[in-house]
Amino acid sequence: MTSLKVSHFIIVFILSILISCDSEINNDENTIISENPYLTISTNSNQSDVSRLEDIYITVYNFSKIWKVYLAITNNQSIAFEDRILLDTTSTSDSVSYKTTWNTSLFPNGNYDLFAELIDSTNQRVIATKVFSVINYNTLKIINEHETTINYLINSNKGLLFSNSITHIQLENSFNEMTLQCAIEILPCGTPLSYNFSIIPGNIENPIIVRPDSNVFFLRAQNKSIENNFINSITIRTNENLEECNNLSILNDDQIYSLGYFNLNNDLYQQGEIEILTTYGNSLDTTKLSFFNEAILIDTLVIN
Repeated sequence: MTSLKVSHFIIVFILSILISCDSEINNDENTIISENPYLTISTNSNQSDVSRLEDIYITVYNFSKIWKVYLAITNNQSIAFEDRILLDTTSTSDSVSYKTTWNTSLFPNGNYDLFAELIDSTNQRVIATKVFSVINYNTLKIINEHETTINYLINSNKGLLFSNSITHIQLENSFNEMTLQCAIEILPCGTPLSYNFSIIPGNIENPIIVRPDSNVFFLRAQNKSIENNFINSITIRTNENLEECNNLSILNDDQIYSLGYFNLNNDLYQQGEIEILTTYGNSLDTTKLSFFNEAILIDTLVIN
Protein backbone atom coordinates (compact mmCIF):
# COMPACT_ATOMS: atom_id res chain seq x y z
CA MET A 1 0.00 0.00 0.00
CA THR A 2 1.44 3.34 -0.98
CA SER A 3 2.01 6.00 1.67
CA LEU A 4 -0.71 8.21 0.08
CA LYS A 5 -3.30 5.44 0.37
CA VAL A 6 -2.25 4.73 3.97
CA SER A 7 -2.59 8.39 4.89
CA HIS A 8 -6.03 8.58 3.27
CA PHE A 9 -7.15 5.48 5.14
CA ILE A 10 -5.95 6.88 8.48
CA ILE A 11 -7.79 10.19 7.93
CA VAL A 12 -11.03 8.43 7.02
CA PHE A 13 -10.73 6.16 10.06
CA ILE A 14 -10.16 9.09 12.44
CA LEU A 15 -13.15 11.02 10.98
CA SER A 16 -15.41 8.00 11.36
CA ILE A 17 -14.42 7.69 15.01
CA LEU A 18 -15.08 11.39 15.66
CA ILE A 19 -18.50 11.27 13.96
CA SER A 20 -19.40 8.15 15.91
CA CYS A 21 -18.38 9.77 19.20
CA ASP A 22 -20.32 12.94 18.42
CA SER A 23 -23.40 10.87 17.56
CA GLU A 24 -23.12 8.99 20.83
CA ILE A 25 -22.80 12.25 22.78
CA ASN A 26 -25.88 13.64 21.07
CA ASN A 27 -27.77 10.44 21.73
CA ASP A 28 -26.75 10.56 25.37
CA GLU A 29 -27.91 14.18 25.66
CA ASN A 30 -31.24 13.36 24.05
CA THR A 31 -31.64 10.41 26.37
CA ILE A 32 -30.96 12.56 29.41
CA ILE A 33 -33.35 15.29 28.26
CA SER A 34 -36.14 12.86 27.40
CA GLU A 35 -35.85 11.17 30.77
CA ASN A 36 -36.24 14.32 32.85
CA PRO A 37 -39.56 13.96 34.70
CA TYR A 38 -41.92 16.93 34.85
CA LEU A 39 -45.60 17.88 35.30
CA THR A 40 -48.04 20.34 33.81
CA ILE A 41 -51.22 21.73 35.34
CA SER A 42 -53.98 22.66 32.91
CA THR A 43 -57.71 22.96 32.22
CA ASN A 44 -59.87 21.76 29.33
CA SER A 45 -59.49 25.13 27.63
CA ASN A 46 -55.83 25.58 28.60
CA GLN A 47 -56.76 29.03 29.90
CA SER A 48 -55.62 30.59 33.17
CA ASP A 49 -59.08 32.07 33.86
CA VAL A 50 -61.41 29.63 35.62
CA SER A 51 -65.00 29.80 36.83
CA ARG A 52 -67.75 27.65 38.33
CA LEU A 53 -66.90 23.93 38.09
CA GLU A 54 -63.52 23.60 36.41
CA ASP A 55 -61.68 20.36 35.56
CA ILE A 56 -58.00 20.53 36.51
CA TYR A 57 -55.52 18.10 34.95
CA ILE A 58 -52.07 17.05 36.19
CA THR A 59 -50.22 15.61 33.19
CA VAL A 60 -47.17 13.44 33.90
CA TYR A 61 -44.03 13.08 31.76
CA ASN A 62 -41.28 10.50 32.33
CA PHE A 63 -42.27 9.58 35.85
CA SER A 64 -43.47 6.09 36.75
CA LYS A 65 -44.40 3.93 39.72
CA ILE A 66 -46.48 6.82 41.07
CA TRP A 67 -47.65 6.31 44.60
CA LYS A 68 -49.17 9.64 45.67
CA VAL A 69 -50.87 12.54 43.83
CA TYR A 70 -51.34 15.93 45.52
CA LEU A 71 -52.81 19.26 44.34
CA ALA A 72 -53.45 22.26 46.58
CA ILE A 73 -53.88 26.03 46.74
CA THR A 74 -50.84 27.53 48.45
CA ASN A 75 -51.24 31.32 48.49
CA ASN A 76 -54.52 32.00 50.31
CA GLN A 77 -54.28 31.42 54.02
CA SER A 78 -57.76 32.82 54.68
CA ILE A 79 -59.27 29.65 53.18
CA ALA A 80 -59.64 26.69 55.51
CA PHE A 81 -56.81 24.19 55.05
CA GLU A 82 -59.11 21.34 54.05
CA ASP A 83 -60.71 23.53 51.36
CA ARG A 84 -57.32 24.34 49.89
CA ILE A 85 -56.59 20.69 49.10
CA LEU A 86 -58.04 19.90 45.66
CA LEU A 87 -56.59 16.40 45.28
CA ASP A 88 -54.82 14.12 47.76
CA THR A 89 -54.88 10.47 46.85
CA THR A 90 -52.76 7.37 46.42
CA SER A 91 -52.35 5.79 43.00
CA THR A 92 -52.89 2.14 42.28
CA SER A 93 -51.54 2.36 38.72
CA ASP A 94 -49.65 4.87 36.61
CA SER A 95 -51.63 7.26 34.46
CA VAL A 96 -50.73 9.87 31.86
CA SER A 97 -52.89 12.45 33.62
CA TYR A 98 -54.89 12.86 36.79
CA LYS A 99 -58.09 14.91 36.97
CA THR A 100 -59.99 16.66 39.71
CA THR A 101 -62.90 19.10 39.61
CA TRP A 102 -62.38 22.46 41.30
CA ASN A 103 -65.56 24.21 42.45
CA THR A 104 -64.31 27.78 42.11
CA SER A 105 -67.72 29.12 43.22
CA LEU A 106 -66.62 28.38 46.77
CA PHE A 107 -63.76 30.88 46.50
CA PRO A 108 -63.67 34.67 46.17
CA ASN A 109 -62.50 36.06 42.86
CA GLY A 110 -58.73 36.49 42.62
CA ASN A 111 -55.45 34.76 41.75
CA TYR A 112 -54.68 31.33 43.15
CA ASP A 113 -51.34 29.48 43.12
CA LEU A 114 -51.86 25.78 42.48
CA PHE A 115 -49.12 23.38 43.59
CA ALA A 116 -48.96 19.80 42.22
CA GLU A 117 -46.75 17.05 43.56
CA LEU A 118 -46.31 13.41 42.54
CA ILE A 119 -44.35 10.89 44.63
CA ASP A 120 -43.17 7.50 43.39
CA SER A 121 -42.68 4.28 45.31
CA THR A 122 -39.06 5.17 46.14
CA ASN A 123 -40.14 8.54 47.59
CA GLN A 124 -38.79 10.47 44.61
CA ARG A 125 -40.95 13.44 43.77
CA VAL A 126 -41.69 15.87 40.96
CA ILE A 127 -43.57 19.16 41.37
CA ALA A 128 -45.21 21.95 39.34
CA THR A 129 -46.95 25.25 40.05
CA LYS A 130 -49.33 27.43 38.06
CA VAL A 131 -51.40 30.56 38.74
CA PHE A 132 -55.12 30.59 37.93
CA SER A 133 -57.55 33.51 38.12
CA VAL A 134 -60.98 32.76 39.55
CA ILE A 135 -63.61 34.96 37.89
CA ASN A 136 -67.16 34.22 39.00
CA TYR A 137 -70.26 36.41 38.95
CA ASN A 138 -73.66 36.24 40.58
CA THR A 139 -76.84 37.86 39.31
CA LEU A 140 -78.87 39.96 41.71
CA LYS A 141 -82.53 40.55 40.84
CA ILE A 142 -84.00 43.87 42.03
CA ILE A 143 -87.67 44.75 41.67
CA ASN A 144 -88.47 48.47 41.84
CA GLU A 145 -92.13 49.03 42.73
CA HIS A 146 -91.84 52.81 42.96
CA GLU A 147 -93.44 55.26 40.58
CA THR A 148 -90.09 56.80 39.87
CA THR A 149 -86.55 55.83 38.94
CA ILE A 150 -84.18 54.83 41.73
CA ASN A 151 -80.42 55.36 41.91
CA TYR A 152 -78.62 52.36 43.37
CA LEU A 153 -75.11 51.71 44.68
CA ILE A 154 -73.52 48.34 45.54
CA ASN A 155 -69.86 48.64 46.42
CA SER A 156 -68.50 50.45 43.35
CA ASN A 157 -71.40 49.39 41.12
CA LYS A 158 -73.99 52.08 40.53
CA GLY A 159 -76.86 52.62 38.12
CA LEU A 160 -80.58 53.14 37.69
CA LEU A 161 -83.62 51.05 38.57
CA PHE A 162 -86.44 52.23 36.36
CA SER A 163 -89.98 52.69 37.65
CA ASN A 164 -92.00 49.49 38.11
CA SER A 165 -89.29 47.36 36.56
CA ILE A 166 -87.12 44.32 37.17
CA THR A 167 -83.37 44.80 36.92
CA HIS A 168 -80.67 42.11 36.90
CA ILE A 169 -77.26 43.22 38.15
CA GLN A 170 -74.12 41.15 37.68
CA LEU A 171 -71.88 41.20 40.74
CA GLU A 172 -68.51 39.64 41.42
CA ASN A 173 -68.69 36.53 43.53
CA SER A 174 -68.18 37.77 47.09
CA PHE A 175 -68.07 36.16 50.51
CA ASN A 176 -68.55 39.41 52.38
CA GLU A 177 -71.92 40.94 53.12
CA MET A 178 -72.69 43.84 50.79
CA THR A 179 -75.12 46.74 51.08
CA LEU A 180 -77.54 47.85 48.39
CA GLN A 181 -78.22 51.59 48.75
CA CYS A 182 -81.28 53.00 46.98
CA ALA A 183 -82.54 56.58 46.67
CA ILE A 184 -85.44 57.77 44.52
CA GLU A 185 -84.59 60.36 41.90
CA ILE A 186 -85.16 64.03 42.70
CA LEU A 187 -88.77 65.03 42.01
CA PRO A 188 -90.40 68.48 42.05
CA CYS A 189 -91.42 68.02 45.67
CA GLY A 190 -92.37 65.48 48.31
CA THR A 191 -90.54 63.30 50.78
CA PRO A 192 -87.09 61.96 49.76
CA LEU A 193 -86.99 58.19 50.17
CA SER A 194 -83.92 56.02 50.61
CA TYR A 195 -83.37 52.36 51.49
CA ASN A 196 -80.54 50.06 52.51
CA PHE A 197 -80.62 46.31 51.95
CA SER A 198 -78.12 43.71 53.08
CA ILE A 199 -76.93 41.28 50.42
CA ILE A 200 -75.92 38.15 52.27
CA PRO A 201 -73.61 35.64 50.54
CA GLY A 202 -75.52 32.46 49.82
CA ASN A 203 -78.85 34.29 49.51
CA ILE A 204 -78.02 36.43 46.52
CA GLU A 205 -80.46 34.44 44.38
CA ASN A 206 -83.35 35.84 46.43
CA PRO A 207 -84.75 38.98 44.73
CA ILE A 208 -84.74 42.32 46.54
CA ILE A 209 -88.02 44.20 46.31
CA VAL A 210 -87.81 47.98 46.75
CA ARG A 211 -91.29 49.24 47.53
CA PRO A 212 -92.70 52.27 49.32
CA ASP A 213 -94.38 51.49 52.62
CA SER A 214 -97.89 52.44 53.72
CA ASN A 215 -96.65 55.66 55.37
CA VAL A 216 -96.36 57.50 52.05
CA PHE A 217 -98.44 58.02 48.93
CA PHE A 218 -97.57 59.20 45.44
CA LEU A 219 -99.20 62.26 43.89
CA ARG A 220 -99.60 63.20 40.24
CA ALA A 221 -101.26 66.28 38.76
CA GLN A 222 -103.04 66.98 35.50
CA ASN A 223 -104.07 70.47 34.43
CA LYS A 224 -107.23 70.39 32.31
CA SER A 225 -108.42 73.90 33.08
CA ILE A 226 -110.27 75.63 30.27
CA GLU A 227 -108.46 78.90 30.74
CA ASN A 228 -104.76 79.27 30.06
CA ASN A 229 -103.77 78.90 33.71
CA PHE A 230 -100.74 77.25 35.27
CA ILE A 231 -100.89 75.15 38.42
CA ASN A 232 -98.63 77.24 40.62
CA SER A 233 -98.58 75.32 43.89
CA ILE A 234 -100.02 72.31 45.67
CA THR A 235 -100.26 71.87 49.42
CA ILE A 236 -101.04 68.66 51.27
CA ARG A 237 -102.84 69.53 54.52
CA THR A 238 -103.14 66.92 57.25
CA ASN A 239 -104.72 68.65 60.25
CA GLU A 240 -102.18 71.34 61.07
CA ASN A 241 -99.36 69.73 59.09
CA LEU A 242 -98.62 71.22 55.66
CA GLU A 243 -96.43 69.81 52.88
CA GLU A 244 -95.99 72.39 50.15
CA CYS A 245 -95.10 72.10 46.49
CA ASN A 246 -94.33 75.58 45.10
CA ASN A 247 -93.15 77.08 41.80
CA LEU A 248 -94.63 74.27 39.72
CA SER A 249 -95.85 76.02 36.54
CA ILE A 250 -97.79 72.99 35.28
CA LEU A 251 -99.30 73.79 31.89
CA ASN A 252 -102.85 72.93 30.90
CA ASP A 253 -101.49 70.57 28.21
CA ASP A 254 -103.46 67.52 29.39
CA GLN A 255 -100.21 65.80 30.43
CA ILE A 256 -99.88 63.98 33.76
CA TYR A 257 -96.95 65.19 35.87
CA SER A 258 -95.35 63.23 38.69
CA LEU A 259 -94.90 65.36 41.82
CA GLY A 260 -93.48 63.03 44.45
CA TYR A 261 -94.11 61.00 47.58
CA PHE A 262 -95.89 62.59 50.55
CA ASN A 263 -96.48 61.47 54.12
CA LEU A 264 -99.67 59.54 54.78
CA ASN A 265 -101.59 59.18 58.03
CA ASN A 266 -103.90 56.30 57.20
CA ASP A 267 -106.29 56.97 60.10
CA LEU A 268 -106.82 60.58 59.04
CA TYR A 269 -107.12 59.48 55.43
CA GLN A 270 -109.93 57.07 56.36
CA GLN A 271 -111.64 59.96 58.17
CA GLY A 272 -111.34 62.17 55.09
CA GLU A 273 -109.10 64.63 56.92
CA ILE A 274 -106.34 64.93 54.28
CA GLU A 275 -106.87 67.75 51.79
CA ILE A 276 -105.06 68.91 48.66
CA LEU A 277 -105.02 72.66 48.10
CA THR A 278 -104.20 73.78 44.56
CA THR A 279 -103.57 77.29 43.28
CA TYR A 280 -103.82 78.05 39.57
CA GLY A 281 -104.25 81.51 38.12
CA ASN A 282 -106.28 83.41 40.70
CA SER A 283 -108.13 80.31 41.85
CA LEU A 284 -107.76 78.04 44.86
CA ASP A 285 -109.15 74.53 44.65
CA THR A 286 -109.54 72.15 47.61
CA THR A 287 -110.07 68.41 47.19
CA LYS A 288 -109.91 65.37 49.43
CA LEU A 289 -107.11 62.86 49.03
CA SER A 290 -108.69 59.84 47.35
CA PHE A 291 -107.10 56.61 46.12
CA PHE A 292 -108.73 54.77 43.26
CA ASN A 293 -107.09 51.58 44.56
CA GLU A 294 -106.13 51.60 48.23
CA ALA A 295 -103.71 48.76 47.67
CA ILE A 296 -101.78 51.17 45.43
CA LEU A 297 -101.39 54.47 47.25
CA ILE A 298 -101.43 56.78 44.23
CA ASP A 299 -103.66 59.80 43.60
CA THR A 300 -103.89 61.92 40.47
CA LEU A 301 -105.05 65.46 41.08
CA VAL A 302 -107.07 66.73 38.11
CA ILE A 303 -107.76 70.46 37.75
CA ASN A 304 -110.62 71.21 35.36
